[in-house]
Amino acid sequence: MSSRYDAEKFAKDGENRWLWRMHPRKLEAEAWRDALLAVSGELDGAVGGPPEDDVLASRRRTLYGRISRTGDVFATDAFLRLFDFPAAVSTAEQRVTSTVPQQYLFMLNSPFMTARAAALGEWMSKRPGGVAEKVGEAYWRLYGREVSAAERALAGEWLGNEPGAAQWAGYAQVLLSAHELMQIP
Repeated sequence: MSSRYDAEKFAKDGENRWLWRMHPRKLEAEAWRDALLAVSGELDGAVGGPPEDDVLASRRRTLYGRISRTGDVFATDAFLRLFDFPAAVSTAEQRVTSTVPQQYLFMLNSPFMTARAAALGEWMSKRPGGVAEKVGEAYWRLYGREVSAAERALAGEWLGNEPGAAQWAGYAQVLLSAHELMQIP
């Protein structure tokens, strides 16, 4: 079931009581981090091996991150806690979902996000074609959809005709930090 907006259905059931569309859901921290590594071309798909103490310094799947019961021993603990990972010391019926400013500050300022943006920006800059074609490929890679005319125009305004590595990396960080990449549509 899609979460796409349909004006006719919305007019009949704006609150979605009859379930004409799926409500978008936020990805768990583990899946979101793995997706960031995958779309930037950096995900290490190796299976098995010892756990990683700091998933932000690793390119392995988040599944291989070590967590502590108290939630304050490893660097992985702070990252996962920021994105609603349940406390290992207690049981939880289900995960809570929050959207707080600290999450977006992480996306803007963390070395982890900067490194993913640099890798994705490098991939975009090396693609054949002009800025418009590269932006279109990035949208397919990240969001699995066509870029809209308005999004393409905005990207063209910001990147210009011949963007450098820093401009591509900055644009990539915007794309990686978009709420659309964090949601299951």
